[in-house]
Amino acid sequence: MPPRPYNVIEDWTRSYDSPLVVISGQQVEVGVRDSDWPGFLWCRGADGKEAWLPEVILAVTGETATALRDYDPIELTAAAGDRVFGDEALAGWIWCRNQAGAEGWLPARLLEAHNG
Repeated sequence: MPPRPYNVIEDWTRSYDSPLVVISGQQVEVGVRDSDWPGFLWCRGADGKEAWLPEVILAVTGETATALRDYDPIELTAAAGDRVFGDEALAGWIWCRNQAGAEGWLPARLLEAHNG
């Protein structure tokens, strides 16, 4: 299925530049649950990098978890009025590419399907 076009309806600035990227099978330490995004857990990798990871991609056992798939939590900075193209939706976020080719996650609530 081709990426779907969206209009960004509110500015969004990336939360961090170099988050923890996980590959399937990788173990991470699990911290707190996000109060704004309850489907996300704060995790730390063996290299010390940290990020919010969606719980649905993790097999959690106590204070550790195993990644069930590859996942890059990088967010896309975007301004209201930008056009982006999104394909994968996960836990209230959509993986998007802007017209310059940059990619990352944007909150679905900030995107409006572009018709036309």
